[in-house]
Amino acid sequence: MGERDSVSARELDTPVTASGGRLVSTAGTLYLYRFDVPTDSPLLEDLPVTVIPPEDIEPTEGCVVGRLDHAVLIQTFDSLGQSVNSLTIVPDATAFFDTASKRLAEMAHKSQSYTLGPT
Repeated sequence: MGERDSVSARELDTPVTASGGRLVSTAGTLYLYRFDVPTDSPLLEDLPVTVIPPEDIEPTEGCVVGRLDHAVLIQTFDSLGQSVNSLTIVPDATAFFDTASKRLAEMAHKSQSYTLGPT
């Protein structure tokens, strides 16, 4: 819970301005986009995000699935088109830590149901 409570202090929910967005691939109703972001942006893998495109396009929910030095890969549930010049990505680190906490508690409670394989 300490990690979740320190989200604001560590600025993990700070909106990030992204540019150079392009559609990388599509799988059914999922869309994978690559966006250029500052290298110090707080976008970590598995982090849920809200993507706010410019103009009249509705925001969509997504998840960070990969990170490169100056780029991020985000899977969205709605199409943003083939390319997006600029947009805002709003991370939801609080939801990430809440979900992780619940999953770890469930694993501890039902440890016989989980096998991690050789480590």
